[in-house]
This record gives sequence, C-alpha cells and structure tokens, in this order.
Amino acid sequence: MPGGVTFRIPEAQLEFELPNADWKLSDHRPETETTALFYGFKRSAVTNPSGERIFPYIGVIVEHAGPNNGNWVEHYAIKQPTLPPTKIERMLDFLEGEVGALNAGGYKGHHELGGRPHTIFAIFALHDETALTVIMDSTTDVFAQIEPEFLATLNSMRHYP
Repeated sequence: MPGGVTFRIPEAQLEFELPNADWKLSDHRPETETTALFYGFKRSAVTNPSGERIFPYIGVIVEHAGPNNGNWVEHYAIKQPTLPPTKIERMLDFLEGEVGALNAGGYKGHHELGGRPHTIFAIFALHDETALTVIMDSTTDVFAQIEPEFLATLNSMRHYP
C-alpha cells in the first residue's frame, strides 16, 4: 500500500508501517506506576453501509515482562483477557508469517462493543523483557475494507537493534 509511514516505539524497539496517510497517532500515554505505556492510532472515517462514519483503531500496549517471561503470552492471552468476551475465528502466529518478525501469537475474533459487532486482531508478543499487546479493531460492517490495512501493518512489525 503506497504512502505508508514508518513509526517507531523506542521503548519496545518496535517499528512498523502505518499503511497510508489515513492513519494518525491519536493517543500516547506514558507508563506510570499503575498503567502501561500506550500508543493509539486512529484511521480517518470509513462509511459503513448505513452511512455511519466508523473510525478503525490500532492500540499498542507496552509492558515490562521481566526476565522470567516464558509464559507471558499464555498469561495475558488466556488467563487475563482485557477485551469483551470474544469468539475466536482463527489463530495467528509468527510461524505462519502473519505477525511480521515478532515472537508472537494472537487471533482474529468477534465481540460486541457498545451494542455493535466488532472484528479484531489481538496480538501478544515478547521481545527481551518487553511484552506487547496489539489490538486492531473495527466494526464488523467495515472490517473487510480495513483488514488489508491491518494485515499490512501486522506484517510490517519488526524489532530493531
């Protein structure tokens, strides 16, 4: 997709391509004693079949996982879900080349938010002692249109030295 912009999250040594100029950094919250570091990216509006303006979103949460982080993905992805109850459509993992060069796993799933059906990608990754959670979310009625942009972003994710 032409027009991509490389974005770096230095705290996680993570870089990725936002697929086009429609995506902008919309939220950045530094880490505190009680909250994780957060970056949010909002896309310009997409019009759904009902004529409503929908704003797809990508959230990246960065946390310190510590030196003994071997089961971090299991802990966060399975034991402590932070999303509404989600029906998993399919699993994603780095071995299949679906999440860039990250040591990661995740899923494509469906849930309701605010009474509306949503489709998401939820990715859980580790790099050294840093844990990442990446959530890509849109209402289901426009997800097919946005999915190629989400996948392009996921596939571009890399750690840099």
